[in-house]
Amino acid sequence: MQSSSRVKKSIKNVSYGLLTQAVTIALNFSARIILVRILGREANGLNGLFTEVIAMLSLAEMGVGTAIVYSLYKPLAEQDHKKISELMWLFKIAYRIIAAVVFLIGLALTPFIQYIVKETGYETSYIQMVFLLFVIKTASSYLFSYKSSLLIADQKIYIVSNIMAVSRVVCTLFDIVVLLVLKSFVAYLIVAILFNLLANICIAVYAKRQYPYIHAKDRLPKKECIHILSNIRHIFISKLSGKITNSTDNILVSVLVNTVATGIYSNYALIMTNIKQVFGQVMNAMAGSFGNLMVTETPLHCDRIMRRLTFMFFTAGMIFGGGLIASSEPLITLCFGADSLLDTFTLIVCSYNLFLFILIFPLWHVMSISGLFAEDKKTSLAGSGINLIVSLILGKVIGMAGIFIGTSCTILIQLFWKAHILYAKRLGLQSKRYIMELIKMLLLAFVVLLGEKFLCDRIIAGPLIVQFFLRGTASVIISAVVIWLFYGRSSVFEYFYSFIKGKLKRGKE
Repeated sequence: MQSSSRVKKSIKNVSYGLLTQAVTIALNFSARIILVRILGREANGLNGLFTEVIAMLSLAEMGVGTAIVYSLYKPLAEQDHKKISELMWLFKIAYRIIAAVVFLIGLALTPFIQYIVKETGYETSYIQMVFLLFVIKTASSYLFSYKSSLLIADQKIYIVSNIMAVSRVVCTLFDIVVLLVLKSFVAYLIVAILFNLLANICIAVYAKRQYPYIHAKDRLPKKECIHILSNIRHIFISKLSGKITNSTDNILVSVLVNTVATGIYSNYALIMTNIKQVFGQVMNAMAGSFGNLMVTETPLHCDRIMRRLTFMFFTAGMIFGGGLIASSEPLITLCFGADSLLDTFTLIVCSYNLFLFILIFPLWHVMSISGLFAEDKKTSLAGSGINLIVSLILGKVIGMAGIFIGTSCTILIQLFWKAHILYAKRLGLQSKRYIMELIKMLLLAFVVLLGEKFLCDRIIAGPLIVQFFLRGTASVIISAVVIWLFYGRSSVFEYFYSFIKGKLKRGKE
């Protein structure tokens, strides 16, 4: 595939993804405000806690989607319909098994789920019913969602984005009405289940029309099934680490602090999760193009693209990490009240973690399409172990901030180790230069975030909404000036400057 074609498809996927994600974020935030105002912080804490528990239940899927999508890149490039059909058959069987496993494990956990819920006034039966609804939502999504992976591998993620966005918009509007009229958390969850299922059915119908051959009764040869299962085993460990890094914070906060504290953090987590979803959307939009790139281009060309992606995500991490540390206080106070604020130290750690999550996105995604599944699992095991140990020890000593420092340690370990593996094992190049650039970015971001916190806290004039915009604008300007000072003459800066300048010039013509 030509480079220009990959770029065009990536831009199209990214554009649609960002637009739909922006609408989704606005509606999700509105729904969260109404949830807190009507049902209270206890319900918000329960929502945040069970979201994390369900994310851990999704371990059953981990590895299956990545392994089969990776296997789809080559047959899609070669238009090998028979092989695509065979892989989709395997995908369908695997996801039906996953749906059953998730539901059965969730059902088995339901009688005991109240033991991780601390200091709330809910009856045990109510807590169990709410958790079971979370389980049903997750399990039912696997029945049809596997077909979306074919669209993603074929660089058509914008189709998936559009369908999911429309569903989320309508679902959120219904949720808001349900909260205002019925004031029922259970009804709120039932609406979410129905619309999630409907969105996946729509994607499945679209995929059936676009790829009619995937319903052939072809069976993947046993040897290839064994090879994919081997990849799944390796990917499972890597994904397990990601789940531990991303999905245990609320659980640990609930157990080591209390469930109300989980609700306070979940408001910040809502902001961070939506930001991470935006950049996950960007990487997912480019994954198909990058998968094609990895099997058709030279290592040096892949290295250039990797450096550009890293710089792009570093810039984004500086802006959004700085925005969180500088302007979240007036935003959270305005939306949820002054009693919903995190302490300064915890906010600093959370903001730096947001930067780290954004910075590591390119490495995470490129590793997932590089075929280095076996090599990656040691990184994942080390990161997960350190995360749990540090989080448990520091969480007991200093509270929430200690739990999030454990997350920081995990991301840093994975960042450097994954970089070394990618360059040494897949590209066959020295990783020293890339790693030294990462260290420079990490140190620069830490200093800048602290500086933005100190300076923007001095902006206290005017209403909260004005403070929010002033602080946010100031943090963006500071980040932009620092990046220009340190990278203004670099090749990656010049590449993006020329790219944007060219797009603006063509837009005026």
